[in-house]
Amino acid sequence: MFELLFAMAFWPWIVTIIALGFLFASAYSEITFLGVFGLFVFIAGSWFLFHTNVFAWAGDHPLPSVALFATYVLAGMGWSLFKWRRRLLSPQVQLDMQNAKDEYEKRGDEMREQSYRQTIYFPSAAKPAENVDRIISWIMWWPMSAVVFIFNDLLHDFFHWVYELMSGLYEGLTKRYMP
Repeated sequence: MFELLFAMAFWPWIVTIIALGFLFASAYSEITFLGVFGLFVFIAGSWFLFHTNVFAWAGDHPLPSVALFATYVLAGMGWSLFKWRRRLLSPQVQLDMQNAKDEYEKRGDEMREQSYRQTIYFPSAAKPAENVDRIISWIMWWPMSAVVFIFNDLLHDFFHWVYELMSGLYEGLTKRYMP
């Protein structure tokens, strides 16, 4: 009897952990497919293991379902704008854009018919059309992306700031103990 209860209580956690693993992997890697697969694992696991139709509530309550979905998508759109701005302001993309602009300006008059953004020099990291999967991932999986942002980006930025504060101390110690 105890084994049956354990088995019944055990599988929902396994399915949920696997699904969340794929969703967080999608948010971290910014690859939409991983999140879609995780959602499929959750829906299929709920259906086959527990005979639960996860769409039943949505079918029984269409107006709240549409309102929740619209709110979720709008929040994801806002999150994607925040992430895109942060990406454009990142040192690597800024450097890529500056190098591209310098190359564009070095070419002179032969390239002047085209705007800087239309040339081959403009980096793909700063082109929304070349980052569609990443942007869709931010919109679709924004709660997981926010958690990844908090635990990855913000912590990294914080400890980088701490290092910058202490870098003078490290340099001083290095100079002090040099032979």
